Amino acid sequence: MVERKIFNKHNIIFRKNINFDFVIAVYLMILNFDFVIAVYLMILNFDFVIAVYLMILNFDFVIAVYLMILNFDFVIIIYLIISL
Repeated sequence: MVERKIFNKHNIIFRKNINFDFVIAVYLMILNFDFVIAVYLMILNFDFVIAVYLMILNFDFVIAVYLMILNFDFVIIIYLIISL
């Protein structure tokens, strides 16, 4: 486990798993998400904590706001809003 800091509006410490890229891609594909988003998040080295957070929210509209707060790509926000 390697710790890294991400600076946006908040100073958040994420724990990055070495095999996380593969895990998040498979996680999203199992949930029938768009493959492009799975690859996009895999490139961004998305954190497993976020995946658990999204799973708890049951992919609600709050996700779009949450991603917007984290300064994520606007395309993903639009995709999530349209797909709801």
